[in-house]
Amino acid sequence: MLPACEVKKLVKSSLESVGIGKGPKEVQNAKEFYKYMFTHNPDLRRFFKGAESFTAEDVQKSERFDKQGQRILLAMYIVADTFDDEPTFRAYARETVNRHRHFKMEPELWSAFFTVFVNFLASRGPLSDDQKKAWAQLAKVFDEECQSHLKDLGLPHLNKLYHTNPVKLLGVLSALLKRLRQLIDEQLTAFLVQVLTQAS
Repeated sequence: MLPACEVKKLVKSSLESVGIGKGPKEVQNAKEFYKYMFTHNPDLRRFFKGAESFTAEDVQKSERFDKQGQRILLAMYIVADTFDDEPTFRAYARETVNRHRHFKMEPELWSAFFTVFVNFLASRGPLSDDQKKAWAQLAKVFDEECQSHLKDLGLPHLNKLYHTNPVKLLGVLSALLKRLRQLIDEQLTAFLVQVLTQAS
């Protein structure tokens, strides 16, 4: 696992290709994300009322996505800049959930979003392996906090096993199966003893 300060440094450097600001270039940067997402992940358009059938060309002509794009890029800059300040980072994750409750999003989407965003960044220029690892680490912590907050709110969420290291999870499942076999053997032995006792 990378130190939080290193994650921050790496993810911020990866954002250089999508600067934020008021200029035409920065506004277009923001719009490019939604053009990418609507093209490569069209199923996500259902969360944008009135834009469910938008194409990249529609996004380009839409003033709505000037603002929407600025908001999403600003959010990514905030999570990048606050990752080494864990209380603030986690508070922002919870606030993001609060602002999106009315969309009734599937809990899997909190993690899936980062996959889409990192793929978008990669489409703008090559990302190093370390940058990808940094984004994966940031996304994991963000998603864990989102799932925890969803649970506290009584909303659909993913349990902790979902976040477990796959190797560790495989070990847990293997141990459970071994114990299950032991229990079956014990029950079967007890049953056979009972049958033989009654027969005699």
